Parts: sequence; structure tokens; C-alpha cells
Amino acid sequence: MGFEQTMMLVLVGAPALAGLLAFPLGRVSQKVRDGVCLLGCLGSAAAASYLFLNLNVFSGSEVPYKLVFSSLSFVFSLDKLNAISILFANILGALAIVYSIPYIRRYKQVSRYYALMLWTISSSTLCLLSMNYVPFLVFWALCTLWLFFAIRIAGSAAFRAAYKTILILASVDLAMILGVLLIVSTTHSLEIRYVGGSSSFLIGSIFILMLVGALAKAGGVPLHTWVPDLAADAPTTVVAYFPASLDKLLGIFKLTVICHILITFTGFHSLAVSSIGAITMLVAVLMALVQKDLKRLLAFHTVSQVGYMILGIGIGTPLGIAGGLFHMINNCMFKTCLFFSGGAAQLSTGTKDLTKLGGLARRMPFTFVCALIAALAISGVPPLNGFASKWMIYSAALEATRVNPIYLMFAVAAVITSTLTLASFVKYIHGAFLGATPKEFEVVKEVSWWMRVPMMILAAGCILFGVFPFIPLQYIILPGVQTIAKVLPITEGLMFPIYTEVGVWGSALATGLILLALTVGFIFYLAGRRIQPYTPTAEADKPFLGGEDLAVSYDATQFYAPLKRALQPLYAIAERGGFDLLWFYIAKPFQKVFKQPRYAAIAIYVIWLLVLLAIIGVAV
Repeated sequence: MGFEQTMMLVLVGAPALAGLLAFPLGRVSQKVRDGVCLLGCLGSAAAASYLFLNLNVFSGSEVPYKLVFSSLSFVFSLDKLNAISILFANILGALAIVYSIPYIRRYKQVSRYYALMLWTISSSTLCLLSMNYVPFLVFWALCTLWLFFAIRIAGSAAFRAAYKTILILASVDLAMILGVLLIVSTTHSLEIRYVGGSSSFLIGSIFILMLVGALAKAGGVPLHTWVPDLAADAPTTVVAYFPASLDKLLGIFKLTVICHILITFTGFHSLAVSSIGAITMLVAVLMALVQKDLKRLLAFHTVSQVGYMILGIGIGTPLGIAGGLFHMINNCMFKTCLFFSGGAAQLSTGTKDLTKLGGLARRMPFTFVCALIAALAISGVPPLNGFASKWMIYSAALEATRVNPIYLMFAVAAVITSTLTLASFVKYIHGAFLGATPKEFEVVKEVSWWMRVPMMILAAGCILFGVFPFIPLQYIILPGVQTIAKVLPITEGLMFPIYTEVGVWGSALATGLILLALTVGFIFYLAGRRIQPYTPTAEADKPFLGGEDLAVSYDATQFYAPLKRALQPLYAIAERGGFDLLWFYIAKPFQKVFKQPRYAAIAIYVIWLLVLLAIIGVAV
């Protein structure tokens, strides 16, 4: 066994072992348990970083690891495509564990929480490493189960969200495994590879069954409805790691494999997937605009941003795929940072209602700055990382108009979504951090450094990947894209622009001009204050109505009320349940058979297991 294979064992074994030790150590010493769990996730992050650098930066060879069970051979291999998701799944998992050390103490089942988070890191890594369908399906399903139990950490308040999540994801997992059964019946092989020589009907069926599994995991419309409910009730760290980052790393990776490895990706497939991406962007951002709950607002943006990734992968050109994968890792950074900052605000104040928050910037300056950077990044404000990846997706959509003019509509939808995202985060930043500080929050203090450091690292990543996009593109994204498509260089060096057929984005030059403009503006501001100092408005100047001073103020829920009135039919449907109505009517006949949701979930997984055994039988 070589050193790389040893590091692969550390990659999956360190968090798994630390998760097992969390239970006995929790009974002995909480500090020892926290330390062992921290070492486990840091060990896997270090191993992932070493293997990634060796493979993608220093041009090492792929790292295979083979397990043989009688006539079954399971291969786990690290290549330049799955290395992208593996790297960020482990690094973000480590940051979530660091953040959890003070945060999770408010819950009772702390040892169980650590075990579930650490086992998720191992399971997701093994899922991504799997080159055979059986281990891939097993660890894919385990990630869903760990998520279910992690939601239940929040207690009875999260009961509905937990079962809604597992019923939706388990159902689409069943669809995915049926797709795999069709693949194995055709190829008589468990290897994940191109499916050729089959009828168009069979290929279409495989594509649809596999697609719904990937879209549900990623959170694409209409299979997204579990994400906002989960976000509202589950612990913040669970939300920040699962739907905000890990499920994107798994779902978008699988979507890439389905579209560009398993089948011949045609113009029809491209149009179908791109349409889903555009609809996902717009529907979710419109829902985010009217949210009062801080975490539900962020959750709808989690769904909205996955629309960009689906659109990039759906366009199918090297630029589109690169943009989709780039946005995937950018989203993991700014979205996790936003949930961490929102969790810090909720922990310090005891509420996540934007109508009750306000003025926290003065009390929590570190959290505010990190939240502001992440909010600007997700909104696509240059020169942060969100703009760089969105620029590539815009450009890919415009280039695709040569094939079909409808891609122009997708590009316009992406730009409109970015505009509405910025509008929504103006509401978020104002509602949570700006304005007057409520009296009950005047004693609020900044959270501990355990929670601040992960936020600061992620905010710094948003700046670094935005100002110098050459770094992630050259060493992370393009090597992975080259495994499935021929990629022409789109950058020429650390300080040089991103080139596309429709334009050029020079991040370094733009950053310099932005900083110059801000500096000049600040100088004029200081000069203006010195020439004409600010004087408070006299009491007599205030509006006076009916014998009382007229005080006009707006809270965050009143932002964009005219838009809500203009789109009242859409929001009326959403208030009645939206897409949940569809799933309710589909599930209604089964309610008479399964009196409780747990029985339905068990039945789904029993069928799932039987199909898995059938797959093994067909392959053998």
C-alpha cells in the first residue's frame, strides 16, 4: 500500500473513528470528546488537501483503492473531478465542527450530533470516491439517513421537517436506484461509465430517473420543498453543512456525471436541464424576497443559487460546466458563511425573526463584516467570487444562443435573479444588522472565536476566489472539467482576465479601480464633513401630525411589499403550500396504508434494499 492509499484511509477513517468515539468519550469528558472530534475532521481535511494538491496542482496520478468481496469488485478512486467535491466536503465539514464547539451546547444530544456530522463526512467522501454503483448507492442513502437524524437533534420542533426531508429524499433515492437497475440490466456491469447501444426510450428513462435523484439532493425545483422547512427548524450547523454545501457537492457532482459521462448529452437534454435551472433561480429568489424568518430567507437563496449550477451544467459547453462547478464551490463558501453569521445572530439574541432584529452591527462587528461580504458575494457584486462564476455562466448562456435563441432568456433570467438576490440581501443586512438596536439587544456581545474563525475563513475565501479567480479555475475547476470535456485556456495568469467569446472580466484591474473609487469617495466624504460639519436636526423640524411627532420607520418585512402585491397570485399559491400541494396529493393515497411517516420511510427503504439486491444479482 502506497502513501496515497494510506492517506485515502485517513480521509475516510479519521472522521468515522472519531464519530464512534464521541459516545464513550462524551460520558467521560466533554472537552476530550470535542478535541477528538475536532482532530478527526481536521485529519480528514488535511488528507483531502494533500491528495488534492498532489493530484490537481502537482499533476500526480489518480489514486485507486480496490476492495474485493467474492465475485464483486468495488473500486474507490480519486480523480480530478471528484477531488473538487471531496476537498470542499471535508474542509467545510471541519469548519462546521469548529463552529459547533460552542454552538451545539444548547442542544441535549451533543455526542450524537458529533457522530452524525463526522459519519456524514466519511459517507459523502466514500460516495464521491465510488466507481461502482453498489457502494455509491449505499453511501448516498446513508448521507440521507444521517441528515434525518441530525435534524431530529432539534427535538420535537423539527419532527415535521425531518420526516418531510426523508420522505422526499428517500422517494427520489428509490427512483435513482431504479435507474441504476436499468443501467446494470443493460451493461451487466456495476462500473459507473457510459451507457451506450441502448434504445432512446431506455436512455430517456435512465436519464429521468437519475436526474430526479440528483436534483432532489441538490435542491432543485420542484424537489426543493424540504430545504426551507429543514432550515427553519434544524440546528444552524446542520443547515449550513447539509443543504447549503454538502448536498450541492453531491447533487451537482452527480448531475455532471449523469449529463456528461453516463449518456450522450443532446440538445434536448441541454434544454430540459437548463430550463429547470432557470425556473429554480427565479421561483426561489421570489420566495426569498418575502421571508420574515432569517433562516428560511437564506434557505430559499440556497435553492436559488443551485439554479445557476444546474444552468451551467445544462448548457453543457466547457465554459458552462466550468462555471457551474465554480459556482458550486463559491456557493459552499458564501452560503455556509451566511448561515454561520445568521446562526451567530440567533444564538446571541434568541430570535431569527427579522422584524425583531436590528442594530447588531455595533454589537457584533466581526459577524456583520463576514455576513456583508458573503451577502455581496452571493448577490454577484464584483469583485467577489459570486460574480466571477456567474459571469462565466452568463457568458456560456450567451454563447449558446448560436445553437438556440432561447438561451438568451436563460441569461436574462440569471441576471434578473442576481438583481433580486441583491435586493433580498439588502433586506437581510438591514433587518439583522443595521437600523436601531432594540433595547433587549443592547447587551448582546460578539460570539466566541470558535464561531468567528470559520466565518472569517469563508469570507476571506470569497474575496480571494473573486479577486484572483485564476487560482480556483487553474488548479481546482479546469483540471476536473478536462476529464469530461476539452477545455481551452480561459485565463493566462494570476493577474490576467477571464476570456470568453462574449466579453472579458479582469478581476484584478476591476478590484484596483473599485478600491480607487472608494478611496476617492472617502476623501471627499472627510473633506465635506470638515467644510460643513453635520449638525443634528432640530426637534421642531420633525413631522408633526395630530398632536404627536410622526415617526416613520420600516422593518424588514415591509421591503418589496409592492412586488408582493404585483405577484399576489403567485404568492397566494405559495401561502397555500406551493409545490407541497403537489407532493401532498401524491402522498395522500399512501396515508391510509402508512398511518405514520416512519412506516412509509421504512417501507421505501425496504423496497430500496430489495432493488439493490436485484442489481447485485443482475451484475453477478
